[in-house]
Amino acid sequence: GALRFHISERHAIGVRGFAYRNQGTDLETSVQRDLQVVPERTDLRYEGQLAWSYSPIDGKFSYFGLGIAYYDIYLQLGGGVIGTFNSELLPAALAGIGGRVYLTRWLALELEVDDTIYSEPYRSETHIMQNVVVSLCAAVYMPFSPKYRGSR
Repeated sequence: GALRFHISERHAIGVRGFAYRNQGTDLETSVQRDLQVVPERTDLRYEGQLAWSYSPIDGKFSYFGLGIAYYDIYLQLGGGVIGTFNSELLPAALAGIGGRVYLTRWLALELEVDDTIYSEPYRSETHIMQNVVVSLCAAVYMPFSPKYRGSR
């Protein structure tokens, strides 16, 4: 999930968090048991970041002559922590890109691609890891009936 505060039309700051549910497969268990190997790997448990987003592109389009939809494309940078089964808290960096199509004044559909980069210490050596997340979600804007103020 994410919670953002829009400072202006183009800039927002926010917090994000994910919790992961990881399950081993039967194939993974059988390879480890039969070959007696345990690969140096780990699964994610959670991650949380503080993020800044900037929207350099926005506009509107008409859909099938029924109405006009507004959109924007944004870039996202941030930092935070990630937890794996090997390590409790690791520093992490975030970079991403996303787009929103506004369905109403208070509801938007978002498509986002984010890359969380962190350094995972294994027994043999430390590796730089990446966790790429593609998400499709609904964004709800409050207040539901905004009052706009124009310049005088």
